[in-house]
Amino acid sequence: MHLLSRVHYLMNVQFPASAVANGGIYHWTGDRDVPDIHNTMYDYGKFQVVVLANLVSNFDGGEIVRFMGDKGTVVLTEESATLLPYDEVWSYEYPIESWPKDLRAAFVAAHKSDPTADIGTYGKQPHRQKKVLQQTAEGTEDHMRNFFECVKSRKPPVESVDFGCGTAVACHMANISFHEKQRVTWDAEKGELTGDRVAVDVYWPGPEKNA
Repeated sequence: MHLLSRVHYLMNVQFPASAVANGGIYHWTGDRDVPDIHNTMYDYGKFQVVVLANLVSNFDGGEIVRFMGDKGTVVLTEESATLLPYDEVWSYEYPIESWPKDLRAAFVAAHKSDPTADIGTYGKQPHRQKKVLQQTAEGTEDHMRNFFECVKSRKPPVESVDFGCGTAVACHMANISFHEKQRVTWDAEKGELTGDRVAVDVYWPGPEKNA
């Protein structure tokens, strides 16, 4: 839930449109129904979110969120934020080798100024460098500071009840999708999760409060 909160806050969204989850109990067997592998694909309309949960491996990779766009990737960990700009090093040389000569020539001519086409312009492009921003304070301090400021001012916190409802709904969608073995969708107008075999009402004061 906390990892999805980062996505919702930075992308300015409240609810996913749909979710599909898969997983299973592969190692920690016994009298239980909580999966030790639980992977979810969320659809937000203009972008996708993949949440991977692995409780089987003993590799402690930590909690990591990656925002992957066409200009680069931002990696958020518990200690830092890293910007990884995309250098235009992708080469089309290999895939177009099998194209007919005329088609290959037309492609090169159409992309002669495109560094990604790898036809002699890549070396002339400016290159952005990786940037790492280290966290200087434990994040709980900011949470508590914002909470007490809101107690005094009576203003809503950064992550309000409505905001929390959105991430809670997303988590319910993942769990219901896994257990029902189906894709589930969120109807913000009705405050309802729906699927072929499920309909769950969720308290939601109204779409006018969407982030």
